[in-house]
Amino acid sequence: MKDRLRQTLQLTNPWWTDPTPPRGWIGRSLMTTLRPMAQGQLVIAIRGMRRVGKTTLLRQLAYDLIAARRVAARDVLFIDFESPAIATLPANHETLELLFTQWVETQAPGPRPLVILDEIQNIDGWARWVREAQETGRAAIIVTGSSSRLLDDEMATVLTGRVLQLALRPLLFEEFLALASAARGEVI
Repeated sequence: MKDRLRQTLQLTNPWWTDPTPPRGWIGRSLMTTLRPMAQGQLVIAIRGMRRVGKTTLLRQLAYDLIAARRVAARDVLFIDFESPAIATLPANHETLELLFTQWVETQAPGPRPLVILDEIQNIDGWARWVREAQETGRAAIIVTGSSSRLLDDEMATVLTGRVLQLALRPLLFEEFLALASAARGEVI
């Protein structure tokens, strides 16, 4: 099982072996807000509609922080709870702890690493795990989820005063133009 977890984490964290970001991504305006807060004391919750780009934004953030040498590649853990390999595991906070522990054992991250939990609303008891990790300084935490399910009672009660909520909306017109130009090979 540990080998399978290690392989799964390796696939979802490609910067551990190659910190070169993929080409063709456009910058989202939310990145300018998110970048300086990424390793802060508050849990960051990014919510938005499905398919709006939350996962891509956070992958861009990981590569950006690594390229700027603000964080080492081994200090970033990205867990996508909709990944087929992870979706086969029990959807509870014990699985979250198991994945975190496997990462610590294989990557030996430094103090206060960055943990990105994508589509976390699918995991029972996630808010208590996040609160404990945030309070003890085990990691800086960013979570994503669909708007309605991320705003549930658990987050409202367990993380009150510990979370900064940001909304990612569909492309702004400027972002659309950048994407359209990149698709045609132009620079605007």
